[in-house]
Amino acid sequence: MKKLGVLLIVLFIGYVAYYDISVGTLKASSPQAVETAAVQKPEKQDYQTVVVQQGDTVLSIISQLQKEDSNLNIEKISQDFRRLNDNLSPENIQVGKKYKFPIYSSS
Repeated sequence: MKKLGVLLIVLFIGYVAYYDISVGTLKASSPQAVETAAVQKPEKQDYQTVVVQQGDTVLSIISQLQKEDSNLNIEKISQDFRRLNDNLSPENIQVGKKYKFPIYSSS
């Protein structure tokens, strides 16, 4: 029974080593993707400066600023808000302070 337990442990360690080498446990970023991202120039983003009122959220303010009802990606809104406001998280806005909110055109 002891030999069977040792054999199972050795097989398990071998499988873990094989999986780690072949698939990996960390996401690998290709150098080409990093290089491409560094070369691309950031697009010019239209924005409007707004003073946050009680109960406002980034999404509610952006929906008020849009001239047309459009389906906007929350991740893109979050990224654009961070870029315009020195990497400030949308969850950390404060009442009474001015922030830049992205404006999206329909085109």
